[in-house]
Amino acid sequence: GLPEIADEIRRRSAALHRAGEETEDAFRMLMPFAMPIPLGFYALSDLHTWAATFTRYGEGLGALATELRGRADEYEKMAAALDKELIKVSEEMNRYAP
Repeated sequence: GLPEIADEIRRRSAALHRAGEETEDAFRMLMPFAMPIPLGFYALSDLHTWAATFTRYGEGLGALATELRGRADEYEKMAAALDKELIKVSEEMNRYAP
């Protein structure tokens, strides 16, 4: 159901977020070595772009997982309310049955 899907998406979101953090760490680690090389920073800036992209996708998936989890909770509440209402209607109908 939705909770399981939300959990799987949250795991993937965390993996993308970690990939973004590790890529950003690599960028910062390599930066001192790239600066003395002409155009080194520009070649290395792709790592920074990738890190930001991974992080952004991770955050987006995390938001989706949160939304799915919230919807699942709301669906469960609505199902419980509908079950109560169905019981009331059934009891009311039974009162008038011969």
